[in-house]
Amino acid sequence: MKTKIKVLLAGRSKKAINDLKNLLAVQERLDVTTRHIVNGHADPLHGLEEVPDLLVLHVNGLEGGEIEAMIERPATSRPPLLVISDSGDAGIMRLAMKAGARDFLPHTESADVCESVAAICDELTAASSEGGEMIAVVNAKGGSGATFLSCNIAHMAVCVSGDPTALVSLDMQFPTLPSYFDIKMRHGLMHAIDTVDELDAVALDAILASHESGLKILAANSDDFRFSYNDQVTQCSKLFDTLLNNYRHVIVDVPRRLNEMNAEVISRATRVVLVVQQSLPHVHDAMRLQQLLRDELGVFEDRLQIVVNRFHKNAEISLDDMKKALGFDDAVTVPNDFKNVSESINLGVPMYEHARQSAVTKALVALQSRVVGYTDGGAAASNPGKLSSLIQRSPLQQLFRGK
Repeated sequence: MKTKIKVLLAGRSKKAINDLKNLLAVQERLDVTTRHIVNGHADPLHGLEEVPDLLVLHVNGLEGGEIEAMIERPATSRPPLLVISDSGDAGIMRLAMKAGARDFLPHTESADVCESVAAICDELTAASSEGGEMIAVVNAKGGSGATFLSCNIAHMAVCVSGDPTALVSLDMQFPTLPSYFDIKMRHGLMHAIDTVDELDAVALDAILASHESGLKILAANSDDFRFSYNDQVTQCSKLFDTLLNNYRHVIVDVPRRLNEMNAEVISRATRVVLVVQQSLPHVHDAMRLQQLLRDELGVFEDRLQIVVNRFHKNAEISLDDMKKALGFDDAVTVPNDFKNVSESINLGVPMYEHARQSAVTKALVALQSRVVGYTDGGAAASNPGKLSSLIQRSPLQQLFRGK
């Protein structure tokens, strides 16, 4: 966890940002830096190696183009934003709202600036102190599609909900998960487990692979295979403690075989997604796995989400048949779309990027909302005057609106 909140003060008025720095530098929990925007790129974040936790942007009307530059950035790459202007022009306020600003101040009165920064920082601190939640995705029978679903749920948690998310595969024998994103792991899962006592937020970030969406990925390397991982269970648990302290969501693709390491992860999961298809062997195995999860790991119905993948309404085994056999009423289905899904996997491009308007993608967004839960990319301000309360959108609205 970060010990200080990184605040970047940016603007074209050097005096204004220096005054703001003097005002905020006395707050011990803040690490304040400045950026004087002169001739060149209007984007206050252009070229930065690390995005700040909070951007305080001072603007001189609309002439500089700084707010427009923020609007052009993907929502997931924008930090929480506070806009301060020397005027209360309605046009500036509308642009600030469009850029996702948490607050807009038409002046630089010290008391209001400190109050606004403190409120946003309180939200950031509260969100990070809550820790993350873990979702385990498991096949009821081999080949049901758990890896495909876990990859796309995790990707959408970043792209749709804007949440810091890590995706982990526990498959040590067949570590294919990175290929779903067309990336390679520099450091494998076992390296992370073996060095967990040395991992802080910076070291953890260096070990995880990064997808262009912002999703962080951890999977085994080909040389990570061992016949038994029982000696690593404690270390594995520590690794997930570290992940949960640094990411809002940790999505885990868990192999169907229950060993001590996999059981440790499943037992800790907030939600367990059990993936099944419409065939008698799948239903039989799902019933058996349900029993094991309940009796051996204490995973009861309130934590279990059953997903019928490659669903076809005219299949011989109907959805009603599966509900009766598995004893669930709340059905989540993902339709069959061989062409788009196979292209997505073969190209290493997630469905939300590859075929956003397909029926599969729409079903995956609904599933993501169900098991991960939607947020607007940050905690909403409790003050009804904050701009964030005016611009919240549901993930389904984002999807069906299109680009």
